Amino acid sequence: MPDDKIKKLHEAVSQQFDVGTVEEFTQKLQDPTKRQAFYDAAAKDYDLGDYDTFSDKVSLKKKAESTPSISPS
Repeated sequence: MPDDKIKKLHEAVSQQFDVGTVEEFTQKLQDPTKRQAFYDAAAKDYDLGDYDTFSDKVSLKKKAESTPSISPS
């Protein structure tokens, strides 16, 4: 399921850019090369912030499960 931020971005840019469905757009944004190309094109017309912030917002990184460390007694 696409992230809400990606859905909102898709709604905003799909009128001007051919980005496909929300699912296709989400998948494309996971590829760093395609994400950079989209950012470069869309940042001319939309305030997307700096690239690193944009990239963090649209990357669907799986959160690593934290395991508590157990120290030997």
